[in-house]
Formats: sequence, C-alpha cells, structure tokens
Amino acid sequence: MRHQLIFLCTLLTTVFIAGGCTSSSEITRSWKSPEYTAKPLKALLVIVISNDAIARGTVEGDVVRELRAANIPAQLGIELFPPLLFKDKISKEDAKKKIVESGADAVLLISLLSNEETETYVPGAMVYTPAPGTVAMYGYWYNSWNLAYTQGAYMSSREIVLQSNLYRPSDEALLWAARSSSTNPSSLSKFSRIYSSVLVGKMMSDGALVKGR
Repeated sequence: MRHQLIFLCTLLTTVFIAGGCTSSSEITRSWKSPEYTAKPLKALLVIVISNDAIARGTVEGDVVRELRAANIPAQLGIELFPPLLFKDKISKEDAKKKIVESGADAVLLISLLSNEETETYVPGAMVYTPAPGTVAMYGYWYNSWNLAYTQGAYMSSREIVLQSNLYRPSDEALLWAARSSSTNPSSLSKFSRIYSSVLVGKMMSDGALVKGR
C-alpha cells in the first residue's frame, strides 16, 4: 500500500508538471500610426518572409482565411513570390514591381524574429502520507518511511516571436505593427491557426482593418 501511494503521488506530480507546458499565442505589443484611419481594402497581400515553403504556405493560408472570413479581400504572397524566388534575396526593385502589379493597396509582412528553446529545472518535492501514531516515538519512526522524494526534471519550453507589419504600398508607409509570442506550439498547423486568429483579431480591435462590405 505504501508503495502504491508513493507511485500515485509521483504520477500526479509528473502530470501537473507536464500540464504546465500548454501552447499559447498572444500579441505582446502593437502600434498604429495616428495618421492612419482604416477603410475597406481592395486587396491585402499577405507575405511571410521565410525560406521554409511549408511554413510560408501554412501561415499565409491561415491568415488569408481569417481575413476573408471578415470579408477582407486577401491574397497569398506565395502565389506572387513562389518559394524558388526566396532561395535568393529578392531586390527591393523586383519586390516593388511585383507588388505594384498585383494591385494590392495594403501589404502585411510577417517575419520570424526568434525561435528559441529553453530548459527549466523543476525541483523535486517531498511527499508525505499522513498517518496516525506519529506522536509516539516508535509510531513516528514507523510512519517516517512513508516520506517519499520525487525527483526533479528538466522541462523544455519553446518560444516563437513574430513581427507583423502592415504597409501601404503607394507611399511605403507603415500603418500598423505588432510583435507576437507563441509558447510551446505542438505543431505547425495548430500554431498557425491560433496565431492567425489572434493576429487578425488584434488588427481589427486596434482599428488597423475594417470588415469589407
């Protein structure tokens, strides 16, 4: 029975520690130009700056879906700038030419600032199973064997920080900017869905975008 109690306490401790590593995504800071008043857009071009074609396609696709759900006409940047073009640096002149030709009146650029994994040591704990008879010396002697120490463990945590900037191509003005932090993403697809929802929601609440007609 004593061994079962020790095992149960150790198991519960492990479950609570593991449960703390939940995934989340939030906008940590944002800014909107005081001179900018959002109006319905004709076309919003979403571009994720990355050499990873899968990551680009996934994030751009989810952001575009969130925008279109709000009746905001959005276009995938990967259609305008295919993955092969991102193998080499695209000149500012070439990028400007393609964006002007696309007819977009706003461009959302998303870039990765950091993708870091850290380890945190979670110390062990002394688990005690209360029992009668601890007042008497030999009762205490016997029940002291019910003390058990759960070993500490190193827990990994990953943080992804993205920068999102909304520009007006006509004069290259920065209209809105935000930095986001995503912790412990379980997969690219889940991270992308959560991030896209949080990003578009924040752009709407900040007044950087308005729903289309």
